[in-house]
Amino acid sequence: MNKQTIIMLAVAAVLVAALLIFENPFQEPERKPHPDEQVELFVVPEEADCARIELRGMGTSTTLVRKDHQWFTQEGYRADGERVQQILNVLKEAGPPDLVSISPDAFINFKVDQIQGISVRIYDRQNARKVDLIVGEMERDFFHTPVRKPESNNVYLIRGMLRMILQQSDWRDRNIFRIDLASVRRVAVNRTDESYAIARESEGAPWHLIRPTSEPLSAEKVQPWLQQICMLYAQDLEPPATTDTLTSYGLTASPAYLSLGLDDGTTQTLIFGIANERKEYYVKRADDPQVYRLAEFYFTHLLKKSDELKATPAAPPLPPATVPAASSTTASIPATARPSTPTAVEKTPPPPKATAAAKDTPTTPAAKAKADAPTTPTVSKAAAKSASQKVKSKSAEK
Repeated sequence: MNKQTIIMLAVAAVLVAALLIFENPFQEPERKPHPDEQVELFVVPEEADCARIELRGMGTSTTLVRKDHQWFTQEGYRADGERVQQILNVLKEAGPPDLVSISPDAFINFKVDQIQGISVRIYDRQNARKVDLIVGEMERDFFHTPVRKPESNNVYLIRGMLRMILQQSDWRDRNIFRIDLASVRRVAVNRTDESYAIARESEGAPWHLIRPTSEPLSAEKVQPWLQQICMLYAQDLEPPATTDTLTSYGLTASPAYLSLGLDDGTTQTLIFGIANERKEYYVKRADDPQVYRLAEFYFTHLLKKSDELKATPAAPPLPPATVPAASSTTASIPATARPSTPTAVEKTPPPPKATAAAKDTPTTPAAKAKADAPTTPTVSKAAAKSASQKVKSKSAEK
């Protein structure tokens, strides 16, 4: 074998090695999802067809069960139905999934592994599993979330912030009231020291005190107070109460209550009980056995006195300002109070002229003698000068 052949074989070996490094023909090419995979990734049932939702992972272990058209936790508390609806809505609006990885090594990066991922399973009323996903960390664009099926290595991106909804730990419904303020027409408050009611004829109409007297109220005080009542949120919940526990909470014969009359003729009433050692008051709605706890602040804030809703009386008018008399001397005026522009200098008035009677009647003998003396004609300086010039002129002519 000559030298030229050896060189050609070496070059060919280098080219083959480079091809294997940069263009690996044995690596499985990345494939795009097929239409059937996009459809079968999950099928979201309607809420009325859902029977249960199971959430596991990252500190979350919750089973939500639907019965009597409501959602409940596995402990028997009423679940937050709006948040459950958010899960179903995000999955329905997720759009076609986008395949981003087929390697198990990428599970950790997308946080769809068994440790960092959150498992969500949704069952229909026939106990068929319709959704079975492991949900990863939301992407940096805040619009997409990685997911995968537990038995698959494929990682997909779907649209929506699903993880943010799932990772909440407390699924109990702590909303006491969810009422549209526009629908409230009447409010009744009963306290130990006062009982009153307010009302308005329609949405946007002014509020008036109707019991025990009739007088207008301040909209700036009534509106924010009612807004907080309509969206009232509990500090915590008690287990579903029995008759004995309601009595111990002071809720069976409580004189304190707050009642809202709505435009559809229904009434929502909140009953206030006693406070516990942490100064949290037990409260419950009249139509619901669930007992809530509210901080002491709400007891006094929600059960306002009627005077706190009335308009603030106008302040009495101030008495007219007393202007001090002007001083006769300029020195008494402070420098800061003097005008910045120069003022005209006042002229000293001339002495008053003597009257005719005063001239004709001398008051002293000297003045009388002077008055009786013959008067000498008075010649002005100009006339004297003119006469002197005439005399000189005549002397010159001579």
